[in-house]
Amino acid sequence: MTYDPIDGYLLLFGASIGNQSTWIFSDDNWSKLSPVSSPSPRSWACMTYDWKDGYVLLFGGGRGGIGTPAAELNDTWTFTGGVWTNITNSSDSPPRLAYPSCTYDAAPGDGYVLLFGGATGVGPGYTGSSGLTVDSSNQTWTFSGGRWTNATDYGLPHPGARFGANMAYDTADSYVVMYGGASNGTSTANGSCGPSQCLHLNDTWKFVGGIWTNMTDQSRGSGTPPGLWEASMTNDSGDGYIMIFGGQANGYKSRNSTGNYTWEFAGGKWTNITADSPLSPGTRFGAAIGYDTVTDNAVLFSGMSGTVNSLLRIDTWSFQHGSWQCLWYEVNFTEIGLPPLTSWNVTLTPSSGSPTTLTSTSDAIDFVEPNGSYSYSIAPVSGYRISSGSYVGYVTVFSAKVTVKWTQVTYSVTFAERGLPDLTSWTVTLTPTSGSPTTNNSTKGTIKFTVPNGTYSYSSASPGYSGSSGNLTVSGPMSGPVKVSFQSKSAAAKPSGLSHFDYVIIGVAVLAVAIGLVVMLSRRRDKPPPAPASSPSAAGNDTPLTPP
Repeated sequence: MTYDPIDGYLLLFGASIGNQSTWIFSDDNWSKLSPVSSPSPRSWACMTYDWKDGYVLLFGGGRGGIGTPAAELNDTWTFTGGVWTNITNSSDSPPRLAYPSCTYDAAPGDGYVLLFGGATGVGPGYTGSSGLTVDSSNQTWTFSGGRWTNATDYGLPHPGARFGANMAYDTADSYVVMYGGASNGTSTANGSCGPSQCLHLNDTWKFVGGIWTNMTDQSRGSGTPPGLWEASMTNDSGDGYIMIFGGQANGYKSRNSTGNYTWEFAGGKWTNITADSPLSPGTRFGAAIGYDTVTDNAVLFSGMSGTVNSLLRIDTWSFQHGSWQCLWYEVNFTEIGLPPLTSWNVTLTPSSGSPTTLTSTSDAIDFVEPNGSYSYSIAPVSGYRISSGSYVGYVTVFSAKVTVKWTQVTYSVTFAERGLPDLTSWTVTLTPTSGSPTTNNSTKGTIKFTVPNGTYSYSSASPGYSGSSGNLTVSGPMSGPVKVSFQSKSAAAKPSGLSHFDYVIIGVAVLAVAIGLVVMLSRRRDKPPPAPASSPSAAGNDTPLTPP
């Protein structure tokens, strides 16, 4: 970030991997520009105002991670009047560099942009698993009139190779000051490094008239900053000194030490002025910083709070007359408990003004707001409820943090059996559309599950019995139990479709028929036999006929 005096604002480009946005900061507010063309996405670029040529100059930087092939860049761009222009000339350009250090050297007789160091790429020892072996440059370059010149003089004292050093022009003492940076080394796989792995330097150099001078010993006034990489340094001309803040110091075994100390450099000596300010930005490194020569204050934006893999801060601070003031605060909402990539949103409303709603599928939502009181509301998420925290509330902005814990909403599903003798063991297996099955058992008449909304298949089983199966949908409280029937497997040979009741009816009918047959036969046996029939005789004659 650098001040553009012609256009009257601080200019910020990129600032994070994969970013090619152009922002300006003026009257304590950020605005995004939409230039027709712009440099490619990058971070770790060098940017300063070229007072002699009258434009902002941007050089190099990196795309992707530093271990990405051809991550380092060596293109040169100018910015003026809201327009980016590519002026790269490959015949006289510095090599590809990430984390180069540059500033305008306004010393009498100099009058050019000065560039030193930078990471030239991944060294031969890099395996991609143990960490990064970084090679860096020890070359000095100047830029003037649209051309780069290699001003390295190895016959004279000069700083050792490094990248991510801190550089600014000291207007009170009329020379360029460079402090710290990181030398060639190997970091661990997660980006942390110990003192024996990647040395963070704490030497102080001045540059004037084309000559480097080591000021390390004489600059130890009331001490010296620790070895710092990617600190934020600028010329505080209003107060008459160079100011440096934060940075990443030599690390511990598992986590780098990141400070929030403020130091000044004046008269060739360092002084720790951290205690002079009642407020201070949080620990960070890699923050953008620039000095507004109209309002006479330094502006610091963003930075990383921990290791190289930590998230970016998004607050904005002003430094003037030895004191820090926060201009734009970070209001952080963090959720716990939602599945990955679940969308949720927060609406933040100032006491006077319009609400802002942000949506995210990550576990954090960050607002950047000026100091004040705000109300917030968190929208419901289907199938979940907030078990810790609140859907609504109030925050007074000063690095406010709100954490909410979500719990999945579940409902009771009851299965009731019929057809089993008392105390018979039985089971139900419930399987969601996507997920693993759950089996519960019981010797009573019901089995219960507690499940979230969704579609499920189920099956019941019991030794010696055939159970039933089916599908069900849970969309809130169930209206009643799910009934499952069992049938003894020994009855499998009976005609299908007949229940136990059917067999009872058939048995009763057969018995009734049998009883009816018995009664009928019994009645026939009890009836008397008929009388014998008489011989035929002549009509009206009772005398038997005798043959002649």
